[in-house]
Amino acid sequence: MANRLPEKLVQLRKHYGYSQGDIAEKVNVPVTEYIKWENGSTIPLISQISYLAKFYGIQPDALVDNTKTIVFRQIQSVAETVDIPFLNEPVPDKEQTEPTEIFQPDEKEDTAPLEETRVIDTQQFAPTVANVIVDEPTKENDIPNEPEEQEDKKKITMGILAGAAALIVLIGALILFLNNKPKNTPVSLSGTNRLAVGDTYLLYIDKNGALQTKGSFAQTEKFSGSVQVSAYGSHAMGLRTDGTAVDTRNDSKVTSWDRLIMIAAGKDHSAALKKDGTVVCSGNTKACDVSSWKNIKAVYAGNGYTIGIKEDGTVVTSGTDYASNETSADKAVIGNNAMAVIRKDGTVAVYGASFDTSYWKNIEEAAIGNSFIVGVGSNGETFVADSDETRAFITDSWADIRYIAANGETVIAADRAGNLHGAGDNTYGLYNEAENPTPEITAPTEALPQVTDITFAETTANVTVRWNPSANAEYYSVSVEPELASPIPNTRSTSVSIPASALQSGQIYKVTVTAFPADANAWLPSEPVTVEYTYNAKTIQLDTPANITCRVAENGMWHISWDAVKNAGIYVFVLDGGEDAIISDNFIDLPVEEYNLIDNSTHNISVTALPADEASPYTGSEPAKVQLTFQLKHYTVTVSFNDPGNGSLELSLPAGSYVLKNLIKGELLPDGYVLSDPEKNVTIKGDTYLDVSVEPADPEQDGDLEGGGNG
Repeated sequence: MANRLPEKLVQLRKHYGYSQGDIAEKVNVPVTEYIKWENGSTIPLISQISYLAKFYGIQPDALVDNTKTIVFRQIQSVAETVDIPFLNEPVPDKEQTEPTEIFQPDEKEDTAPLEETRVIDTQQFAPTVANVIVDEPTKENDIPNEPEEQEDKKKITMGILAGAAALIVLIGALILFLNNKPKNTPVSLSGTNRLAVGDTYLLYIDKNGALQTKGSFAQTEKFSGSVQVSAYGSHAMGLRTDGTAVDTRNDSKVTSWDRLIMIAAGKDHSAALKKDGTVVCSGNTKACDVSSWKNIKAVYAGNGYTIGIKEDGTVVTSGTDYASNETSADKAVIGNNAMAVIRKDGTVAVYGASFDTSYWKNIEEAAIGNSFIVGVGSNGETFVADSDETRAFITDSWADIRYIAANGETVIAADRAGNLHGAGDNTYGLYNEAENPTPEITAPTEALPQVTDITFAETTANVTVRWNPSANAEYYSVSVEPELASPIPNTRSTSVSIPASALQSGQIYKVTVTAFPADANAWLPSEPVTVEYTYNAKTIQLDTPANITCRVAENGMWHISWDAVKNAGIYVFVLDGGEDAIISDNFIDLPVEEYNLIDNSTHNISVTALPADEASPYTGSEPAKVQLTFQLKHYTVTVSFNDPGNGSLELSLPAGSYVLKNLIKGELLPDGYVLSDPEKNVTIKGDTYLDVSVEPADPEQDGDLEGGGNG
């Protein structure tokens, strides 16, 4: 016997005129959880069943006993219902309903929960004895006689026992029901993926859950029974109530997926969101790199990419960088050439196109075509950015819209009553043109006033063009001659910015501004206003290099460095007025021998900073000029003569190889002595202790003790 609890919940709610959201609020659970009670995918807790029974003024077993039918009566306030001793589970902490309060269903709610049949043991919900309600307390001085009082106590006791028995049966039934739940989690009809437009067809799930198709779609029977539909070009997907998917690509991987709650058809791949917040994908490898995604609440697919929106509003992507920096996303909208994000605050950000959505607000749905975007506000109002005036006029006139979808040059909408509307290309008969006649646009005779006072302001990065507004103007068009590489988008503000990189310094440009009306039936566009403007690139001179220092490096090079200059790309280095050396670093190493550098020699140094390229807004710096001394590192050489009486001396020498007679000149020798081995080679690599042999000079020879220097 099928479980009739979901059916009874639906009957009670609809009989008393409540929406699913109303009851969810009363029981203090999310509406998504309450919907699961009505479609049978989960069941309430015992305390919640007790609360619902009290609220509707019935006994709990009337809800869970399949053999009993609901008897409708006046709903009491929970606060006024009598206490049932054996049902003392906590009641949800919510403000109670007034006894006579009747709620109107939510205007937006057009989805009835789809009933699902479940096979359950017929003994699960066996009939039980009805609960006995405790009598109201007697008034003061109205005291019954003792036999009657004892009889009342017996009735109360029997009622409590009967109620306890019913509760035990109920608990057992709930446990069996939970243990016998099917593998897949049923999916209810909701506001997700109700309308989809492909290249030759339209798919729409109406208020009754029936699939409507228009155009050329060959798999209607296969998709029948879907609670969600998604399309991209010739590819379509459907989501069934059992959490599985159907797919026109006949992909065996897709048909094996289960526990799905949302689908997304891309151009050449299929994606789906599972109940646990992960995403599965098959097809385009680049688009299907989604295995690491977690905590996803919605998934969307496009041409070679997949978009996921997490519970916290951040966006994850595969195959694209679109919207990857969004942190407050609620929904995504995919088109052939662009996409958009509907943020939690109701604003819309467009990626891949230059549609102006800056003035849109409270947007709940949107659709992108090849040359337009249409948004739907919370009150069913449409917002349009469209290059086709006729299509824009039609879509802008729609009201009370609930769902919207687009493909190419076609846009389709469904209103809250379930009626379909269309505009744009109707080659495949996706909408009834008789219901969407081309409007007769009355030609206006008066033009908007021209804009005035066009001015220009330059920075190193941009040129900003400003003008005074034109009365009744909706937006402005700005053009430049000679034409720029990228046209300037229309704007609703009274200024635009042109990148300095798009302009040539010294060039004379003609800039034209035209005002366009909000109501094309009332006004003509203004006469264009053209002014000439000579662009002179705004430049900034780079800072002069500072803190120029030098040292002899370990490799023997003369290392000269300076502080890096911000925005500089290269430096020009000049030594002693010689040739320029162009370097990209803020230092240079000079080989000692190549530049004939001598210890303790002084040199003139010049360093100039230059921009990286000619297009840079910066100019070269003033040259920094300094004098630096080339000085090798010196080591201490301690010289000891072999004659104890002749003492020792210390020399400070750079590393190198020396001839002894050039190292120790005559004036350094002890009086009356000469070197015993004047041609001896001495190598200095560091601090050195040097023994030198001397001998008495021959008085008959004139010893030339002059000389010295490196060998």
